[in-house]
Parts: sequence; C-alpha cells; structure tokens
Amino acid sequence: DYVEAHYNLGVALQAQGKLEEAATSYGRALTYQPDYAEAHCTVGIVRLEQGRLDDAVACFERTLSHKPDHAVAHNNLGNALKEQGKLDEALASYRRALTYQPDYAGAQSNLGILLLEQGKLDEAVAAFVRALFHSPDHAESHSHLGNALKEQGKLDEALASYRRAVALKPDYAEARLGLAVAAIPLFADSVP
Repeated sequence: DYVEAHYNLGVALQAQGKLEEAATSYGRALTYQPDYAEAHCTVGIVRLEQGRLDDAVACFERTLSHKPDHAVAHNNLGNALKEQGKLDEALASYRRALTYQPDYAGAQSNLGILLLEQGKLDEAVAAFVRALFHSPDHAESHSHLGNALKEQGKLDEALASYRRAVALKPDYAEARLGLAVAAIPLFADSVP
C-alpha cells in the first residue's frame, strides 16, 4: 500500500515506453489514495500518448477536481481537446494553465501553435516570444516562431528563428525544412 512506490514505478515504466504497465501502476497508487492528483494527471498523459483521448480528458478532469490549479493538467487537457478538434476549449485550457503558472513555457508554446493554426499570427508570435523568454533554449518554440514569422512575411526574422532551432537541436528536421522553405524567396530574389 506504499502509494509513492506505485507512482514511482509508473514513472519508470512510462520512461521505458511501457505505457499500459505504467497506467496499471498509477492505478494501484490511486487505489490507495484516490485523490492523488498527480497520479490522475500522469494516467491522463499515458492515455494521451496512447491516443485514448476521451480517457485522457477524463483523467485530466479528475486531476482538476482534486487540484484545480494543476497547470500541467490544464495544459495536457488542452492537448487532448485540440486532438479532439475542440479548439476553443483547448485554447481556454492553455490559458488556464498560464493563469496558474505564467512561466510555463510548454503551455505558452502550445497556445502559440493553436493560435498559429487559427491564423492569429500576432498572438501566436507573442505566445512563442513569451515561451522563449521563460525557456530560451527550447528549439521547438524557436521553430514554431519561425513558422509564424514566415506566415507574416518576415523572412529574415523567420530564418533567424529556424537557425537558432537548428543550432540548439541539429537533427531537428522540421526546423531544417522551415529554414530551407523560408530561404527560397530570399534566394529567388537574389538570382539575376
């Protein structure tokens, strides 16, 4: 009945990619401590990784019923809702995460990605800039900022963002592709 041991075993199993075994271990922790918000949240993350979106949403909602200010649960609830196509609800979840933890770079980046997908470019750029303020070495945020800047037609700034992403993570294919695509118009303009 050692709750922390079951939870920690779940963490180790999840790190090994043994998702169902991890969920079982988290479930054992919840058997002994049903209000253990962190365990509900991690089961939700496992279910999200498995693509079991309804289960993930239910887990994050249980987390929030026990700990309403759980920023990670709000952020991941946003991810699950986004995957379900519930974009307005996802946006609200990301914003709630940031209400409780304003320096949460992952939630800022997720907010920016959704705003970018909705064509709200200025808001997306602002979200990525805030994410990078809190986590300046987050390659994905640099790459997504590059995407937003490219959509705004700010190719030089986009290239700088992609270059930073590649410098931080040299094998980051998406950033390398963004770098190449953003460079094409600049290259074409320089060809006589």
